[in-house]
Amino acid sequence: MDTNIFFNIISTVCLVLATVLTYRNFIVFKTMENENHFYKHKMDNAQSLLLGITKLIDDYQEILIDVVESKESNKFDIQKEKETEIQIDRVTEVFRKTIIQHSLFLPQNILDLIEKFYDGLFDEENTFQENFDIEKFIGNKLEEFENLTYKIREDLGVEKLNIRLKKRIKSTVKKS
Repeated sequence: MDTNIFFNIISTVCLVLATVLTYRNFIVFKTMENENHFYKHKMDNAQSLLLGITKLIDDYQEILIDVVESKESNKFDIQKEKETEIQIDRVTEVFRKTIIQHSLFLPQNILDLIEKFYDGLFDEENTFQENFDIEKFIGNKLEEFENLTYKIREDLGVEKLNIRLKKRIKSTVKKS
């Protein structure tokens, strides 16, 4: 009878331990799955924002080049200025919607940089002035874009992720 009780106790302890370990693994894997899902959304949103900024810079540059060409050919009048303002409004509104659509998963410091970049498009009061330097303006915007890209990569931990990925791939290749 004593051995029967002993084995029942051992079986009960093993059953409880197995249940606890199974539950713990479930929680850990569920948490990791949620974190991976969150990271993927964060990565997708950051990529969409960076593509939106690139498109904004391209479109804005085309508009500004058109303004300069119109000025050089003396075809820049009040009507052309209004048309240009409407084009700029359209382009920036598309980007504004992109910001709103993809900003949920990004930290505030990155959103602040995006807002600063966006607001900087309108800080150039002299866009329609004769001595406006498009190349300098676009160069400054590209520098801001590079800084923003660096901050986003830093937030996502892309460099650390790349290092871990390389190590994992090397170890997988060595095993093969």
